[in-house]
Amino acid sequence: MRTNSFCIALFACFLIGSAAQAENIYTYTLNLPSIANGAELNGVTTQYQFSWIGPYIYNAPPNSACPTVCGPVVPGSSVKAGYSFSGFDFTADLALSDPEAQINFSSDLDASNTVTFSFIEPDSFWAQSGSNIAFTNSNGDGTGATFAIGGTDPACTNCTVSISQSSSTPEPCSSILLAGPLALFAFAIWRKRASAIG
Repeated sequence: MRTNSFCIALFACFLIGSAAQAENIYTYTLNLPSIANGAELNGVTTQYQFSWIGPYIYNAPPNSACPTVCGPVVPGSSVKAGYSFSGFDFTADLALSDPEAQINFSSDLDASNTVTFSFIEPDSFWAQSGSNIAFTNSNGDGTGATFAIGGTDPACTNCTVSISQSSSTPEPCSSILLAGPLALFAFAIWRKRASAIG
């Protein structure tokens, strides 16, 4: 009977490990216009991606490290001549309590000279799927996408985003790592009880 109890406990431990839930990965592909003389160039765009475990939402620091991808679709892409991609920032617009994603480009000659695109939308915007979705910021000022250059912050009228979802299944190793300690714990309890009885 004791052996049966141990086997049941061991099986339950592995079952718990294998039942780890798959996570939804949202990938956001930003289509950004090139910038020249402080203005957008129509028809000249490059793409930059970031991903999120679940939809990108307000105040979600556990997912702030781009779980699968974060950068230019074509390595070395930039929105302005003489500038290089210098990373994403994920914060929140405090006035609207909406998620904000920023993509930064720095001058190759002076890193303090930057071009920053900002995207502020409510949670529901980041949870949808589709291609070439326009930024409108339904919660407020209608400027869901802007770029900052030369002390100004104009709306980005040619900025769009394509949003796709995929499922990430936990690796078998993760299940074993989770179930292993539980199995050892069950075995230790069984040995302790067996010693006490015997």
